[in-house]
Amino acid sequence: MAASYRKDRAVCFGLCAAPPNLSKDAFQVKVKAMVDVILALPVVQKNGLTIDIIFQNELLDERLEALGLPIAPPSVWLKGECETGAQYEELLEDQDLAKLIREAEEFGFRTGTSAFFADVVTKVDIAGATSQNCTHVVAAVKVPAHLSSTEFQQKLENIVDKFLALPITQQKIVKFSTYVPNENMNTHLRALGFPEPEPVAVVMYDVETQESMIEIATHPSIKTFAAETIPELSIDTGSSIFSADVVTTPTRS
Repeated sequence: MAASYRKDRAVCFGLCAAPPNLSKDAFQVKVKAMVDVILALPVVQKNGLTIDIIFQNELLDERLEALGLPIAPPSVWLKGECETGAQYEELLEDQDLAKLIREAEEFGFRTGTSAFFADVVTKVDIAGATSQNCTHVVAAVKVPAHLSSTEFQQKLENIVDKFLALPITQQKIVKFSTYVPNENMNTHLRALGFPEPEPVAVVMYDVETQESMIEIATHPSIKTFAAETIPELSIDTGSSIFSADVVTTPTRS
């Protein structure tokens, strides 16, 4: 399957776990408020391109459980993109941003976030489909302890290709990307107080409607696919999969 490997943007993820003393809704409010303040920083106005805030919803929970997958623990994901790594480096060295991140530890943001840069591989991108109007499914697939990073990536790519070869996914999915962590700016992220990231790969796909999302999840071919592939990567252990509401916030025109 043809794939597009993007090197023209620097992409950083923050997978932010909600602390046990906060409800999912309360945590979402705090993260959104923090992002609003970050967006107003001069260094972000100068260098930032977009920040996606990825909120969990429950639309897919019942169907995922039926496939043998656990309900994702409460979290908010952030995906930031700049045009160049140099722009991101300036962002991460900004003292005002560092101060905000320190203050956000009040609700567990810093120590509860797995932060990493990633390379983007886009397998499907249908012209004319706009992400803002789509329904989103996201996953953080954890690397099993018995696999090396290279072995995991090969197995994940094979599974993704099998998934996208199914007629139901070919009919319904309008965008599909995987994000594979790299070592870019690890020193900067650790200097900000973020812990070593969890070994995961992020998978995201879009469909045009909620009905299409449910139709995929309940299709007989998906049930067979899940039964065959979940054990291969132990996806039912340590991974996080959910349907999402995505708020895209441009930081400059």
